[in-house]
Amino acid sequence: MKHWWPRLEAVDVPTPDTVLVPVEPDEEGPIPIKWNTEELSDAMENFSSESAFLRTGRKSARFINEGSKIGLNHPEAIDETVMNLLLQMSDMDFLTTVLAIREWLDIEVYAENSLNKISPEVRFFIDDSEVLCWHLRDVDADFSSLDESAEEILDQMRDDIVDEIPVLQDYAERVAQEFTGGWSVDFIKTESDGWYCTDMAPYGLYYSKIVDDGTGEWKSLSAHESGCKHNLEENLPSELPETPQNPREGRRFF
Repeated sequence: MKHWWPRLEAVDVPTPDTVLVPVEPDEEGPIPIKWNTEELSDAMENFSSESAFLRTGRKSARFINEGSKIGLNHPEAIDETVMNLLLQMSDMDFLTTVLAIREWLDIEVYAENSLNKISPEVRFFIDDSEVLCWHLRDVDADFSSLDESAEEILDQMRDDIVDEIPVLQDYAERVAQEFTGGWSVDFIKTESDGWYCTDMAPYGLYYSKIVDDGTGEWKSLSAHESGCKHNLEENLPSELPETPQNPREGRRFF
């Protein structure tokens, strides 16, 4: 995130106020990352919101109510949220070198519980200055824990935002002019301030080892709606080997 976020902020698209706070390895602590609580607190002082959103430089928390929201600018509240966030990370995620703290956005919500939330989030895919496609970001997510019918909610949400897609398309085109190669670009809608661009990730594949004998499968770096011709996971490039030469090395990016 430290490589692409400064470039994204320079593009003429709405982004939330965000500060990247460096972290250091900690070989002696219970979690192999050491953070500076005071720097996180100083960042919150400059936000218009009382609360703040927290993520690592690689990913966000898996659980929406833990590890992502700092409700109060107080050392104990900050440290508790950081700890909850890092406890959800895998060994690969500990390679992060920054924590990203940003102003809290009041996201428009159609349905939610402690595990899942359905909000207007749109993901564009761009490649070499061209916008390829867009999808509701969580269209293929598992919302089985919700009492409501997720399919009906997603259909209603799609109908509600379809007239706003041209604006987001224009934003995505501006981002595409700044970034070379392939990327996913995420936008999320707030209750009163419209859309914000909040995240990006490489548009590519990694090899995921799934059994001990080294076999596995190619997976998309950014979740992509099934059935789209630009879904690399479903349309593997012909030059891609069925299995990497040494899958034991772990992830190999295409």
